[in-house]
Amino acid sequence: MSVATPFKAHGKGNGFGFCPTTIDVVEFDDENQAEVAEYYAQYGITITTYWTTLGGYNKVAFDAGTPVTDAQIELSFQNAMKLFWNLENVTGDAHHTYHGALVSAVPITSGDPKDRVCRTGIGGSVDHQPIKANAGMAASIAIARMVDGDTLLGYGIHAYPLTLSGLLATNGIHAYLDYYFAPAKLHVALWSMASDWDGGFIQQSFAYVEKNGMHFVGYAAGDGGSRDATVPMSDSYDTVADGGVRIDELEFFTYP
Repeated sequence: MSVATPFKAHGKGNGFGFCPTTIDVVEFDDENQAEVAEYYAQYGITITTYWTTLGGYNKVAFDAGTPVTDAQIELSFQNAMKLFWNLENVTGDAHHTYHGALVSAVPITSGDPKDRVCRTGIGGSVDHQPIKANAGMAASIAIARMVDGDTLLGYGIHAYPLTLSGLLATNGIHAYLDYYFAPAKLHVALWSMASDWDGGFIQQSFAYVEKNGMHFVGYAAGDGGSRDATVPMSDSYDTVADGGVRIDELEFFTYP
């Protein structure tokens, strides 16, 4: 982990240099159920929505009638600031053994913390594509206020109202593998909000997970092998397309 240069910024007086987008997570759920589920219902497929703040208050607690606590809101705020200002690197693994595709980390290319004052999002991506395999990791972080009507539930990673699982072009943290001529399409992710859609995958799973004291919706998908959304990881044990993807740790800048 690198040592960052201390700095001061007036910002918006809310911990950021911008006003985070507000997302009504109940409306997020309703939109998915109403718009997406209506289409899939004709095929007997049910769409399930998952969401959690970075402080750990999630849809399971909300549906059970458990109110969010001040401590959960404060933790989500502290985690959102830490994620935006200080995330330096995400470690993990995306590999294809036979073709030698390998990525083990994705650096955040948005500069030192002091260079993020005028940014509204941060991120980075790394791809390794030898001949027939493409392995990669990516991170795209924008912060959102998560609410139920006028009630603040906490902060999380921004998502579009109809963000669907299996899509790489979404905010969050990803590790993925594509092998062009065999069933070895693998994808894992960490989100704050997502909907259960197969995304072209045969098998996938979700779980509420904690990494580095931050809470996420974990996602793991693949066409064979094993999956564990609590890591998250996904492996393919095909003899031709042996590969795997995994997200390990979030690394942060420190200060002198």
